[in-house]
Amino acid sequence: MEKKNWSVEDLFSFKTLGSMDLSPDGKRVVFTIQTVDREEDKTKTRLFLWEEGKSRPLTFSGKDHSPRFSPDGEKIAFLSDRKEQPQVFLLSLEGGEPWHLETEQEVKSFFWHPNGESLIFTADDFCKEEGWIPYPGAPENDGLRIKEMEKSPAKEKEKEKDKDDKKANKVKVINTFKYRFDGKGYLGHKVQQVYHLKLPGGFDEKPDVEMITGGDFSHSDPAVDPSGRFLAVVANYDDKEGMDPKKNILLWDMELGEEYMLYQGSGPIFSSCWSYCGNYLFFAGHDQKEGLSTTTHLWKLAVGNFVKNIQNGDNPDSLDKEQAENLLKEIDRPVGAYVQSEPRAGKGDFLICREDGAYFLLTKNGVPGLFRAGEDGQFEEILYDREQIITGFFINSRGLIYSAARGDKMDELYRLTNGEEQVLTDFNGPLLKERKVIKPREINYPSKDGKEIQGWVYYPSGNDKEKFPLLLLIHGGPHGAYGPSFMFRAQFFANRGYAVLLTNPRGSESYGQEFASCIDRDWGKLDYEDIMAGVDAVVKKGNIDEENIFAHGWSYGGYMACWLPTQTDRFKAICAGASVSNMLSGYGTSDITLSDEWEYGSCPWENPLHLMEHSPLSHVEKVNTPMLLMHGENDMRCPPGQSEEFFIALKRLGKEVTMVRYPGEFHGIKTPKHREDFFNRLFAWFEYFREN
Repeated sequence: MEKKNWSVEDLFSFKTLGSMDLSPDGKRVVFTIQTVDREEDKTKTRLFLWEEGKSRPLTFSGKDHSPRFSPDGEKIAFLSDRKEQPQVFLLSLEGGEPWHLETEQEVKSFFWHPNGESLIFTADDFCKEEGWIPYPGAPENDGLRIKEMEKSPAKEKEKEKDKDDKKANKVKVINTFKYRFDGKGYLGHKVQQVYHLKLPGGFDEKPDVEMITGGDFSHSDPAVDPSGRFLAVVANYDDKEGMDPKKNILLWDMELGEEYMLYQGSGPIFSSCWSYCGNYLFFAGHDQKEGLSTTTHLWKLAVGNFVKNIQNGDNPDSLDKEQAENLLKEIDRPVGAYVQSEPRAGKGDFLICREDGAYFLLTKNGVPGLFRAGEDGQFEEILYDREQIITGFFINSRGLIYSAARGDKMDELYRLTNGEEQVLTDFNGPLLKERKVIKPREINYPSKDGKEIQGWVYYPSGNDKEKFPLLLLIHGGPHGAYGPSFMFRAQFFANRGYAVLLTNPRGSESYGQEFASCIDRDWGKLDYEDIMAGVDAVVKKGNIDEENIFAHGWSYGGYMACWLPTQTDRFKAICAGASVSNMLSGYGTSDITLSDEWEYGSCPWENPLHLMEHSPLSHVEKVNTPMLLMHGENDMRCPPGQSEEFFIALKRLGKEVTMVRYPGEFHGIKTPKHREDFFNRLFAWFEYFREN
C-alpha cells in the first residue's frame, strides 16, 4: 500500500494520550484519550480502562480527566466539567453511572486519602475577612461587590453575563503584583486552599467538605504521609504580592488541626511526596542560585524527627536548606520531562514515592527518562533510551506503567515487567501505518566557539543527491528542549519536501546549569551562534538548497525568529509566533515578570539601553526577510503588542510583513479550527516564497 503524506486533516484524527493510573492489584490501567470534534470545534477527553489485554471506554461525556483508582481498587475518582464547574465524580467498576461528589468549590486537583474513605482536593476560595476593602479609598461596598462577583462559579458567571451584563458592575480591581496567568486570565482575589472531602454514605447525600488550610494565602502541592495524619503543603506566608518565588513547606496535623512550619525554602518548590516509611519528604525545586533560570533538582528532607516531636506534644523548630539534600547536585540535570511530543494532551506524573525510594522523570541531553533515588541517596536509571522520551508514568507495588514517544511513533502506553516492555495501547498505529513517517537523525556539531550542540534533522524521503529546502524550527523557553519525540510539525513539512532542523542551542535545558543559564542577560549572542552553526552543519552535508532556507519559532522561538533577520539575510522567509520584540515595553505586560527581569538582564529603570540592545525592534531597519507574525489575542505570556510593535515598524519601513491574530487564544493555539488555520497558513507562506 502506498503511504500518504501527513495533512492538516490528520489533526482531527489523532487519539492523544493523557493522564494514567494503575490499579492497586496491578491488573487494570485507567487513562485518558483526547480527540478532536471538528463539528463542535473542541477537544474531548474520555476515560479508558485497560484490562486483560484490551482497552475500552469508560465515560462518554468528553469532559472527563485526571482519573485515580481508590485504594481498594473498586472505584475510580475523576474530574469532570459536566456540571457548571469542575467537580469530582466517582465511578464503580461494577458498572452504573458516575456519582457526582457535589461541592461548592471548583476542584482543581485531588488525590485519595490513604484511608480510602475521603479525598484531598485543591480549589480557589475568597478568603478575605468580613468588611474587607480592596484598597484605601475604594467606593463603599466595593469589597462586597468583588466578593459576590468572584464567589459564583465560572459557568454561573457566564450565565449572569448573558442576562445581566448591562446591569452588573464587572469592573476588575487589581492591587497585587501577580494578578493574571496565561491560560487562566485574571486571577482576581481568590487564593488556592486545600480541602478534605469525606465520602457520603449514599448517592442522595452531599459529601462533608472541610477546608484544611486557611488565610489569605495560596496553598499548593498537598501530600499526605502514609499514616494519613500529616499533610504537607507548599506556601509562602510572607508573599502576599506574589513577588517572591521562594516557597516553604507547611505541615498540618489533620487529627488536631494544628499547623507547623516544616521547611523554609530558598526557592520555588513544585511538588512533594512522602517516603513509605514517613521519615523523608522528597520535592522538586531549586535555590535560585541562577535566579529563576536555576535548574530544578530533586531534594530529600529528613522529617522523621520533626513528626515524632509533634506526636510527643512538642513544637519543633523548622528545617532549612542546610538540612535538605540535593540529590541531583552532581548529575546537574533537571527533574521533569522538558521534551514533549506533538500533539500531546497534558503531562503525567513526574515524581512518585514507593517502598524503595522516589521515582522521577529526569531530562538528560535532550531525552527524558525514568530514574530512582533511594532513601540512602543511591541513584538508579530505570528507563533511559536515547531514541525515545518518557512523558509520564505511574508506579505502585504491583507494576510500572508509562507513556513514551519516539521520533517516528506517537505517545502510547506501556508497562514494564521484569525489565520487559509490554505495549498496552496502539491508538495511533493504524494512522501511522498509512502515513509517511520519517525518523529524525540526531546530529552533534560545533558552534562558533567550539561548544558541541545537539540537534535533530528530518530528511524527506527520496534521492540523497536531491536538494531540499530547509526549515529551521526554534523551541520556546528559552529553557525548553527538543528531543527524539514525535513532532507533527516536522513530519508535516518533511512530507512536503523540506528538510527540517531542530536544535538545542545554549539556553536549552538538560545539558547542565551553565549551558542553560549562560545566555541569561545576553539573548541573541551565543544562542544565535549555536542556531546558525546548526544551519551551517546541515548545509555542509550538501543536500540543502541554500536559496530556500526558512525559519519558524514560538515564544522565545518567536523572539529568535525576529532576531534572525536583524543579523542575517540567509532566510528566504520567516514566521515568528507569540514573539518578544521589545524587552523594554514588554516589562510588566507579561505574567512572568520576575523571570523576564532575570533573563532579559535588567528592569527598565536600571539599564534601558541594555534591554533595547537585545531587542529585535532596535535593529528592525536591517530586516530584509519577509515576515509573518502570528499571535493569540489573549496571550498573557508574550502579549500581542510585541508583534504589533514589530509589525508597525516593518510596515513603516516598507518591508514585507503580515500579522495574523487568533481570537480567544492564549500563548498557545488550541482551538482546532485555529490549529488547522495555523498549519495551512504557515505552509502557504513558505511555499509562496519557495517558488518566488
